[in-house]
Amino acid sequence: MIRVIKVFAEAIFWAMIGIGALWLTLPSGFDLKPTNLGGLFANDFARRWDATCAGWTRPLATFHIISDLLLWNAYVVIALVMWRLHPIIKRVPTHRITVSVICLIFLTCGATHLFSAYAAINPIYVFDGAFKTLAGVIGAFGAVYIAHDLVTVYDVIEDEHYRLKVLEAKLARNTNATHSTRVKRNQRGRIVRAIMEGLLWSLLGLLLWLLPTTPITEGFFRNDFASQWTGACTGWTKPLAMLHIIGSWITWSAYVLIGIVVFRLHPISKKVQTARIMVPAVSAVLVTCGVVHLFDAYTIFNPIYVASAWFKLFVAGVSLTGAVLVSQTLVTVFDAAVKERRRLAELEAQLVGAK
Repeated sequence: MIRVIKVFAEAIFWAMIGIGALWLTLPSGFDLKPTNLGGLFANDFARRWDATCAGWTRPLATFHIISDLLLWNAYVVIALVMWRLHPIIKRVPTHRITVSVICLIFLTCGATHLFSAYAAINPIYVFDGAFKTLAGVIGAFGAVYIAHDLVTVYDVIEDEHYRLKVLEAKLARNTNATHSTRVKRNQRGRIVRAIMEGLLWSLLGLLLWLLPTTPITEGFFRNDFASQWTGACTGWTKPLAMLHIIGSWITWSAYVLIGIVVFRLHPISKKVQTARIMVPAVSAVLVTCGVVHLFDAYTIFNPIYVASAWFKLFVAGVSLTGAVLVSQTLVTVFDAAVKERRRLAELEAQLVGAK
């Protein structure tokens, strides 16, 4: 528990450093618009913070900023939990890289929300859209890499379990029984099936565009805001709107893909009961992170910004809860893996001594 608390404290510290560093670029008074640097950091758009983008109010802008910052904190926590607590299987040379890739995916997902919060005050929407696209591409490539590595890890774990059983049988019966052949799964087929399933689930996001877009002036699904798609929110153009839609859609697809890959291919330690909960929890966090970006794409057409803010807050809560579960499970899995490895070494030594 102490290890978990230390990791959480360190993660919150680094998340606050990130927020502070970005906020130092803002004027001392948020009512003053920051200098326009042009190019990728152009900010000549209507601002949400001062309600120049029609329909926005300062309370709503604040709500979005808080929700996005909570998401940033949640994903920094998960990334650091993975980095500090995930067991590294030394027999798989690429596993250290895989853990780093998973951490990078969570950090870039969190950073998209950090920049979204920042854009409410300094509307650098060109950079915001470009970074979402980059995060999605990182996630897509990461999904394929993680899929390959997870099946490799699965084989290593299964081989060690098998060796342990054989050694225990040999010592118990005091025989020189040889290893029988373990039947292995078609791993390439498993990878392809997991990736195809993830892509098919991501296409279900298209169903969101079938929802009616009738005008609503109050309540949870209020949408009487200036539209970014039509350019009613000053400065927006169709190409910029498309950049945000494509970036958000790629990010949504990538995180759904990773979620399915982890759910289908991640080894589950039978000796750790909560491991069966941890893998679905990580998958759920990844998928809900993707859903947030799907909503971002949808709000370009149908600006339901009240609903999207509440959903971000909900996902932040789910992610932080998942981080607690994952951290505790990883500690338990790590301890179990160490004990099993020691047991295997002891049995091998006893077998050599018996000969």
